[in-house]
Amino acid sequence: DNLSKRDLTSLFSLLNTVVVTNKKTAPENTGKLRISKVVTGTGVVDSDYTHNFTFKVSLKNADGTPLEHKYYYYGEQRAGYIGDGGTLSLRHDEALTVLGLPAGTKWEIKEQLNDQEKGWSVVPSSRTLSGDITTDEIALAAFTNYKGTLPRGTLTVSKTVAGAAGDQSKDFHFT
Repeated sequence: DNLSKRDLTSLFSLLNTVVVTNKKTAPENTGKLRISKVVTGTGVVDSDYTHNFTFKVSLKNADGTPLEHKYYYYGEQRAGYIGDGGTLSLRHDEALTVLGLPAGTKWEIKEQLNDQEKGWSVVPSSRTLSGDITTDEIALAAFTNYKGTLPRGTLTVSKTVAGAAGDQSKDFHFT
């Protein structure tokens, strides 16, 4: 309520409770970006779980120019503001969410490598994830660091031709 024309004298005697509510409307046509880190592997030691990994944040308009403003981010144990070209650090099992990014924002998150982090395999192997912000959605940039011998999987591709119209003698090539 607007209290500018009210007598407030009674507020300063005895016990009174005053409730103030700030209303802030969320900007329209915005989305969020969640950046996360997981550490795993056969060579992980206790100190690896508390190691801070650094990420460079790129936030561009649809035309490729840097976003002018800084945007609020939060996690379980901290909060702050980040803009284009800023850096964030994450530990194992930590995530930060950037709020209020305009729809159409082109984002790129790149994990920075320092000497202590040699011997780690990172998913993605490029150490970079990118995408676009969509209204009312959360874009995800999830990084996994693996220490030790990275297990390799296998891939089997097969093709089955079914139905009377299929040519069962035709060769198929996969790339």
